[in-house]
Amino acid sequence: MLYLILDPDNELGYHATYNTALRQYLHSHNIEFTEINIDKDYLSQNNFDRINSIQSRSDDLWLFSYAQNPLINYMFLKPGKKYAHIHGLEASLYEPAVLHGYQLNESIVLYYYDGLFVNSNWAYSIMKKSYPVAAAKTVVTGFPFDIKFAERFRNIEKDDKTIVFNQRFDMDKLHILEVYISEKLIDLGYKVLHICSKNEYERIQWDRESKFLLKEAEKMGVQVLITNTKDDYFEKLARAKYTITTSIADTLSICMLEAGALGSILVAPNIGPFSEYINPKNLYMPYNEDQLIDIVQNCSNTSVDLEKYAPERVFEIYMKSMGVI
Repeated sequence: MLYLILDPDNELGYHATYNTALRQYLHSHNIEFTEINIDKDYLSQNNFDRINSIQSRSDDLWLFSYAQNPLINYMFLKPGKKYAHIHGLEASLYEPAVLHGYQLNESIVLYYYDGLFVNSNWAYSIMKKSYPVAAAKTVVTGFPFDIKFAERFRNIEKDDKTIVFNQRFDMDKLHILEVYISEKLIDLGYKVLHICSKNEYERIQWDRESKFLLKEAEKMGVQVLITNTKDDYFEKLARAKYTITTSIADTLSICMLEAGALGSILVAPNIGPFSEYINPKNLYMPYNEDQLIDIVQNCSNTSVDLEKYAPERVFEIYMKSMGVI
């Protein structure tokens, strides 16, 4: 039996994207599985009761959607091989969990797994340097990203002067740099939008620094658009000619994949995972606002390599690594 321990779905977050793609793949290939519904509070008594109710065997498989899930600390001796996907790394620069005072303890928990899957070659290089033993049992799969959603938004006309930032507005994404660049772009006649979910906007209001910076951005002319559903988000994003990220912390960046699928010109730093799917002509030296603006003004390249993230391909690698197929 294959047991799934998936983080709770969140329509506007990457867990829902991952969970939906995994369920669809398993159903379409008639692979039997049992999903264990867990609370957001990982170490709740309800979660322990659900896990303890499973009488697994040595030939069973466990798949965690989030490798740093602390439940693995209490499950590593439970019968069955354990596998997990790594979305972010404590060892990477500006990991948000660490910046906000949380320790993922990945130097311990990653060793409990029999196999690991990771988003990018960039993330794998960090693992090789920081956790060589864990890296030896890690496979680069990418993130399961289905581009078919974009077909419903292809007819939306783009505004040549509209630029979107759809990254999380936080320190790990260099939000202060986003505000600085936004002001320069507005002065050049561009319309700059920051798109975020309602939950993300509420988080910003609790973060004193982010709240202050977002207010400053609005004073400069940045339009903050709050979305309540994924379709609302996609419709707004589809109108943007350019989507920019200032992040140097991502192991992949799902929000940039979404923008690329919708036909936006992607502009990103030339470090991290971005070179793995964005044309090198669209990459700028981190912090170099002049180079970034030059790309916006002169680059029209929309080509992005997204096929490598097709769920069918990603999960086939999973299943072969786990011995399911």
